[in-house]
Amino acid sequence: MDGIDEVVLRVDGAERVTASAELVKALVRRTSGTGGFEVVVPREILRQKERTQRIFNVVTGAVAAISLLVGGSAS
Repeated sequence: MDGIDEVVLRVDGAERVTASAELVKALVRRTSGTGGFEVVVPREILRQKERTQRIFNVVTGAVAAISLLVGGSAS
């Protein structure tokens, strides 16, 4: 079997993943002339990353607020 079995792309921002996937689909379809392929986007991994980032932001904000309260009451 000749050809490429798998192509892995890394995109620098989660907001660009869907557009990049569509671009890859169009490019492969145009160059191969067939639709016998699939593009898989690991959406669950992206969702988990976004959830983790939100939790990190909340925790960081809580620590900052506590630090301000403690620092302000010590003066």
